[in-house]
Amino acid sequence: MSARRFFSSRNIISAAVVPLLFIFAAGCQGGGSIAASPPAPSPARMDEPAPPPRAEIPTHAYRGDRFADPFVPLSVSVRSSSQGELVIPNINSLSLKGIYASLSRTIAILSDGGLAYTIKGNRLYDSRERAIPGFWCSIKTESAVISAGGITREIKLRE
Repeated sequence: MSARRFFSSRNIISAAVVPLLFIFAAGCQGGGSIAASPPAPSPARMDEPAPPPRAEIPTHAYRGDRFADPFVPLSVSVRSSSQGELVIPNINSLSLKGIYASLSRTIAILSDGGLAYTIKGNRLYDSRERAIPGFWCSIKTESAVISAGGITREIKLRE
């Protein structure tokens, strides 16, 4: 065999792979010194006392009579309204969250517990952009004035 054929890549690879296969096969036979599995625990002797029973931890039961449910809105009008119904807000429960002013229009954002309302121009709108009848509104720089049913209230931005 010539030196050129002896050092070909196929011969070098097979010369490296064959010994590795023999080592792998010898290791899989289980004849090597592999660490033995730990011995099984011995059964408990009769003369040893049994461990004392664990004390039971009392469980806490939530009672809603003293605390409000965090997932129910505080506003009565939100609880009683259905999904498509127009909810008329209580003027005294409204709070002014922000005023947005651009060159063409000014919008005030109001909140009534869980519902949001907006003032655009002199009308009050709900979160679905439906005009709420019977409300007259105006927006100032730091407050909004709302009138309905003979009641007028000025809501300041920092209330």
